[in-house]
Amino acid sequence: MDFWATDQGQIITGAHRYIRAARVVRFSKEAETQGELLKVPVLHLLAHGMELLFKYPILRAGSTQAEVSKRFGHHLWKLWMADQNANFRRDALQVAQEAWSAAAASQRWPNDDFSADPQMVLLKAIQELGHLHGRSSSFALRYTLPGPTSAPRPAFLIETFGQIAERSVKDPSYLDR
Repeated sequence: MDFWATDQGQIITGAHRYIRAARVVRFSKEAETQGELLKVPVLHLLAHGMELLFKYPILRAGSTQAEVSKRFGHHLWKLWMADQNANFRRDALQVAQEAWSAAAASQRWPNDDFSADPQMVLLKAIQELGHLHGRSSSFALRYTLPGPTSAPRPAFLIETFGQIAERSVKDPSYLDR
Protein backbone atom coordinates (compact mmCIF):
# COMPACT_ATOMS: atom_id res chain seq x y z
CA MET A 1 0.00 0.00 0.00
CA ASP A 2 1.19 3.52 -0.78
CA PHE A 3 2.27 5.13 2.52
CA TRP A 4 1.03 8.57 1.45
CA ALA A 5 -2.52 7.18 1.03
CA THR A 6 -2.60 5.85 4.62
CA ASP A 7 -3.82 7.74 7.68
CA GLN A 8 -0.18 8.16 8.75
CA GLY A 9 0.84 9.53 5.36
CA GLN A 10 -2.10 11.92 5.27
CA ILE A 11 -1.43 13.15 8.82
CA ILE A 12 2.27 13.91 8.25
CA THR A 13 1.49 15.50 4.88
CA GLY A 14 -1.18 17.65 6.52
CA ALA A 15 1.16 18.65 9.34
CA HIS A 16 3.77 19.71 6.81
CA ARG A 17 1.22 21.70 4.76
CA TYR A 18 -0.24 23.61 7.70
CA ILE A 19 3.12 24.46 9.26
CA ARG A 20 4.47 25.45 5.85
CA ALA A 21 1.41 27.66 5.26
CA ALA A 22 1.97 29.29 8.66
CA ARG A 23 5.56 30.01 7.57
CA VAL A 24 4.48 31.50 4.25
CA VAL A 25 1.95 33.82 5.89
CA ARG A 26 4.15 34.76 8.88
CA PHE A 27 7.14 35.68 6.74
CA SER A 28 5.19 37.30 3.91
CA LYS A 29 5.61 40.90 2.88
CA GLU A 30 2.05 41.53 4.11
CA ALA A 31 2.98 40.31 7.61
CA GLU A 32 5.45 43.18 7.86
CA THR A 33 2.66 45.75 7.48
CA GLN A 34 -0.42 43.79 8.60
CA GLY A 35 1.01 41.66 11.39
CA GLU A 36 -1.91 42.17 13.77
CA LEU A 37 -4.41 41.14 11.10
CA LEU A 38 -2.49 37.94 10.32
CA LYS A 39 -1.44 36.90 13.84
CA VAL A 40 -4.47 34.74 14.68
CA PRO A 41 -4.62 33.00 11.28
CA VAL A 42 -0.90 32.18 11.56
CA LEU A 43 -1.38 30.78 15.05
CA HIS A 44 -4.39 28.75 13.87
CA LEU A 45 -2.46 27.22 10.95
CA LEU A 46 0.49 26.53 13.22
CA ALA A 47 -1.58 24.95 16.00
CA HIS A 48 -3.39 22.67 13.59
CA GLY A 49 -0.12 21.63 11.96
CA MET A 50 1.43 20.95 15.35
CA GLU A 51 -1.60 18.89 16.39
CA LEU A 52 -1.20 16.70 13.30
CA LEU A 53 2.56 16.47 13.82
CA PHE A 54 2.09 15.43 17.46
CA LYS A 55 -0.46 12.79 16.41
CA TYR A 56 1.85 11.27 13.81
CA PRO A 57 4.12 9.24 16.16
CA ILE A 58 1.06 7.92 17.99
CA LEU A 59 -0.41 6.69 14.71
CA ARG A 60 2.94 5.20 13.70
CA ALA A 61 2.95 3.28 16.99
CA GLY A 62 -0.27 1.55 15.92
CA SER A 63 -3.18 3.65 17.18
CA THR A 64 -6.03 4.47 14.82
CA GLN A 65 -7.20 7.99 14.10
CA ALA A 66 -10.41 7.28 16.00
CA GLU A 67 -8.44 6.12 19.07
CA VAL A 68 -6.17 9.15 18.96
CA SER A 69 -9.12 11.53 18.55
CA LYS A 70 -11.02 9.93 21.41
CA ARG A 71 -8.01 9.86 23.75
CA PHE A 72 -6.49 13.27 22.95
CA GLY A 73 -8.97 15.37 20.99
CA HIS A 74 -7.25 18.66 20.10
CA HIS A 75 -5.27 18.86 23.36
CA LEU A 76 -1.73 19.80 22.28
CA TRP A 77 -0.11 19.29 25.67
CA LYS A 78 -1.60 15.82 26.17
CA LEU A 79 -0.45 14.88 22.66
CA TRP A 80 3.03 16.30 23.33
CA MET A 81 3.30 14.29 26.56
CA ALA A 82 2.06 10.98 25.09
CA ASP A 83 4.47 8.09 25.70
CA GLN A 84 4.71 7.49 21.94
CA ASN A 85 6.15 11.00 21.54
CA ALA A 86 9.27 10.45 23.68
CA ASN A 87 11.61 10.45 20.65
CA PHE A 88 9.70 13.34 19.13
CA ARG A 89 10.04 15.42 22.33
CA ARG A 90 13.76 14.72 22.53
CA ASP A 91 14.25 15.77 18.91
CA ALA A 92 12.02 18.83 19.18
CA LEU A 93 13.89 20.11 22.22
CA GLN A 94 17.18 19.73 20.35
CA VAL A 95 15.82 21.44 17.22
CA ALA A 96 14.44 24.23 19.43
CA GLN A 97 17.94 24.84 20.79
CA GLU A 98 19.31 25.02 17.24
CA ALA A 99 16.48 27.29 16.01
CA TRP A 100 16.96 29.61 19.00
CA SER A 101 20.69 29.90 18.32
CA ALA A 102 20.09 30.54 14.62
CA ALA A 103 17.51 33.24 15.42
CA ALA A 104 19.89 34.94 17.84
CA ALA A 105 22.72 34.87 15.29
CA SER A 106 20.47 36.22 12.51
CA GLN A 107 19.86 39.50 14.37
CA ARG A 108 16.38 39.64 12.77
CA TRP A 109 14.85 40.24 16.21
CA PRO A 110 17.00 42.97 17.78
CA ASN A 111 14.54 43.53 20.65
CA ASP A 112 15.02 39.98 21.95
CA ASP A 113 18.13 39.31 24.00
CA PHE A 114 17.69 35.51 23.65
CA SER A 115 18.69 35.02 27.29
CA ALA A 116 15.82 32.62 28.05
CA ASP A 117 16.22 28.85 27.94
CA PRO A 118 14.84 27.84 24.51
CA GLN A 119 13.57 24.51 25.77
CA MET A 120 11.54 26.23 28.48
CA VAL A 121 10.29 28.77 25.93
CA LEU A 122 9.19 25.90 23.70
CA LEU A 123 7.32 24.12 26.50
CA LYS A 124 5.54 27.31 27.57
CA ALA A 125 4.66 28.11 23.95
CA ILE A 126 3.12 24.65 23.44
CA GLN A 127 1.01 25.15 26.57
CA GLU A 128 -0.10 28.67 25.56
CA LEU A 129 -0.90 27.67 22.01
CA GLY A 130 -2.59 24.51 23.23
CA HIS A 131 -4.88 26.60 25.41
CA LEU A 132 -5.87 28.83 22.50
CA HIS A 133 -6.31 25.84 20.18
CA GLY A 134 -8.36 23.73 22.57
CA ARG A 135 -11.52 23.36 24.56
CA SER A 136 -10.24 25.32 27.58
CA SER A 137 -10.47 28.55 25.52
CA SER A 138 -13.59 27.46 23.62
CA PHE A 139 -11.32 26.98 20.60
CA ALA A 140 -10.38 30.67 20.52
CA LEU A 141 -8.22 30.45 17.42
CA ARG A 142 -11.16 29.10 15.42
CA TYR A 143 -13.85 31.34 16.77
CA THR A 144 -13.42 34.36 19.02
CA LEU A 145 -10.12 35.40 20.52
CA PRO A 146 -10.79 37.63 23.52
CA GLY A 147 -8.32 40.39 24.07
CA PRO A 148 -5.88 40.89 25.51
CA THR A 149 -4.76 37.28 25.19
CA SER A 150 -1.31 35.85 25.80
CA ALA A 151 -0.02 33.95 22.79
CA PRO A 152 3.38 32.60 21.82
CA ARG A 153 5.40 34.22 19.10
CA PRO A 154 4.98 31.93 16.10
CA ALA A 155 8.37 32.27 14.37
CA PHE A 156 10.19 30.07 16.90
CA LEU A 157 7.51 27.37 16.75
CA ILE A 158 7.46 27.51 12.95
CA GLU A 159 11.22 27.06 12.80
CA THR A 160 11.25 24.24 15.33
CA PHE A 161 8.30 22.19 14.14
CA GLY A 162 8.77 23.11 10.50
CA GLN A 163 12.15 21.40 10.49
CA ILE A 164 10.70 18.26 12.06
CA ALA A 165 7.78 18.19 9.62
CA GLU A 166 10.19 18.60 6.67
CA ARG A 167 12.39 15.76 7.91
CA SER A 168 9.36 13.52 8.51
CA VAL A 169 7.95 14.09 5.03
CA LYS A 170 11.33 13.25 3.52
CA ASP A 171 11.69 10.16 5.74
CA PRO A 172 8.48 8.92 7.37
CA SER A 173 10.52 6.82 9.82
CA TYR A 174 12.49 9.87 10.99
CA LEU A 175 10.76 10.06 14.38
CA ASP A 176 11.00 6.29 14.97
CA ARG A 177 14.61 6.51 16.11
